[in-house]
Amino acid sequence: MDRPDPFYVVRDEIIKSLSQAKVEYESWNHEVTTKSTNIKPVETALRESIRNIDWDLEDLQETVLIVEKNPSKFCISSEELRSRQQFLREVKTIVKNVKDQLYDPNDLITGIQKPINFDVTIVKNPASNAINGFNQDRFNLM
Repeated sequence: MDRPDPFYVVRDEIIKSLSQAKVEYESWNHEVTTKSTNIKPVETALRESIRNIDWDLEDLQETVLIVEKNPSKFCISSEELRSRQQFLREVKTIVKNVKDQLYDPNDLITGIQKPINFDVTIVKNPASNAINGFNQDRFNLM
């Protein structure tokens, strides 16, 4: 029996975590912009989600680096490898943007920073031809 590609296993976890982080980010954003006194638990949950995504990103980066060193061994095309790298870059950008806003939420209040877009490009798993029941290239975390 074939073992699943570790990239897709971790990627799916990151997608789930991003979806949760988006909900927490929207709650946090609301708390910040309304200057709520109940911001601490929301902020703590968001920080924890982002920290978990960071850890998963490290694992995912390791799998991509291993494949980069010998793509033919893993039967990964250069196009798929680029797509995996793009996914990593997009998620890292989201994480960085959330961290930046958590560090200085005043930019949200003043309108200098806009809310973060959590959409990412998804690498299709060749074994399934679909992602979470959808066959698409862009995943909108609604």
